[in-house]
Amino acid sequence: MQNSIDKRLAGIDTLIFDMDGTIVLTGEFAFEALTEGARQMFHELGIDSPIPSNEQILASIGKPSTELLATLFPRLDAPTRLAIQDRIYTIHERRLEEGAGRYAPGAPGALELLRELGFKMALVTNSGQRYFDMHAKAFELDRFFQLMLCSEQRGYPPKCELIKEVAQKLGATQAAVIGDRYYDVEAANVYGMLSIGCLYGYGTKEELSGASLLINSLDELAPLLRKDSDLEAE
Repeated sequence: MQNSIDKRLAGIDTLIFDMDGTIVLTGEFAFEALTEGARQMFHELGIDSPIPSNEQILASIGKPSTELLATLFPRLDAPTRLAIQDRIYTIHERRLEEGAGRYAPGAPGALELLRELGFKMALVTNSGQRYFDMHAKAFELDRFFQLMLCSEQRGYPPKCELIKEVAQKLGATQAAVIGDRYYDVEAANVYGMLSIGCLYGYGTKEELSGASLLINSLDELAPLLRKDSDLEAE
């Protein structure tokens, strides 16, 4: 099994990353933004509905934005959910502008190294456009990736379709998907791609048990991908 994985790693030329929980970590205030945004809008709109718990929020992170809202606020109609989302994003964006949030372990250095080593790099997220844009700006993500795509840009299809699109556009010979939730592992498996689970994100080790490999830091990627000669030259 390990020999098979090693051979596949040696052929990887394209890396497709998830965003939240994989490249950036915003959990310390994302839960606060969601609960506070919901609380404010419930008060303003006169809504009598329970505020989602942190456990419910965690279980929903990684889903497409529309699905996440429907899961957390099942009794509300779509326009009301979108109004709540807008308030949540306003709070979240303000916190980013204040300097909250951080790169994942190993970033940004590991991302810069991988790009220098010649890997084709893409970012694919299930988020909406506004959420994606605020993080791309705060963390200057376009300096790492040749292609970035969020789910709203394609009407919230299954993540595997987004991954297939970027792999084709980048001319991938063999791609690996790096992410922190089972959605990422599942998407990679649909097209037979290698999946690398990030243990420092939102997902648990059990959730990521179907991944080809597990890592604790993005620093582990370059050695795994068998670019030894380039690494020695650094």
